[in-house]
Amino acid sequence: ERHKNKLVKKKPQKVLDTIKNEYEFDWEMEVKQGGLHVHTLISGIHDDVITRPNYKIRKLIEKEYGMDQIPISLMQDDWGLEQVKMALLERTLRDRCHYIGTGDNCLKISNRDDYGTYDGYRGWKGMVAYVTKMMYNVDNMVEVYDRENSSILYTE
Repeated sequence: ERHKNKLVKKKPQKVLDTIKNEYEFDWEMEVKQGGLHVHTLISGIHDDVITRPNYKIRKLIEKEYGMDQIPISLMQDDWGLEQVKMALLERTLRDRCHYIGTGDNCLKISNRDDYGTYDGYRGWKGMVAYVTKMMYNVDNMVEVYDRENSSILYTE
C-alpha cells in the first residue's frame, strides 16, 4: 500500500538580489510521492508453541526474556500468551529481516482482537478489509508494484 503524498519544501536555491547585492533563498514546494509499506496476515499461533516450545523457540525465548522460560506472569492468561507470541514474532522478523528499520513505526504487529473497525467490519474481518482495500478501490486497482508475481492485469 502506498502512503499519502506529502507537500515538502525543495532544496533552496540561492538567488542574487541585485538591489541589495546579496543572496536570498528561494523556497519552492513540491509533491513527494508516498512510500510503500506492506500488510501481511498470518494465521494464529497455537498456544502449544509457547507452552511446549521446541529447541529453536526456547533459544528465542532466552534471547527475548533473558531466561530459559517465559515469565510466569505472562503465562497466566490469554492476554499474556498473545503478548509473548507477538514479542517472539517481532524478534524473529527483526533478526531475520535486516531491512526492517529499528523504529517503533517500522514494524507493527496487531492482534485481531485489538483491531478496531474498517468499512463496517470488526476483528479479523476488519483486518482483512483493511489489508485488501486496494483490491476493491477503483483508484488504486491498476497500480501494480510486483508485475512478475501479480496477475491483476492479466486477462483471459
